[in-house]
Amino acid sequence: MRYIGDGTPWPEERSRQFVERQIALFDQRGFCLWKLVARLHNEAPVPIGFCGLQPLPESEEIEIGWWLARAWWGRGLATEAARAALRDGFERGGAWSAS
Repeated sequence: MRYIGDGTPWPEERSRQFVERQIALFDQRGFCLWKLVARLHNEAPVPIGFCGLQPLPESEEIEIGWWLARAWWGRGLATEAARAALRDGFERGGAWSAS
């Protein structure tokens, strides 16, 4: 939370812009932030955050980033998601394909 805001929920328009940016990034580069969901028994999946690959501003470098709801911290979920994002970046090559 130290790097992404003060922990307050975003207004609907900012959330919409974030999702639209992720869709555009995936269309352009083949990678973006994925939504993370918890599957609790037979209930509908619950959104708990995001994880994935993102270009760093004003750079050609790529970072793995994540946001995870505080209630889900300490369970290894961000680590698991980051490993999956890294693996996907190499396997599909979208993040590191030759230009």
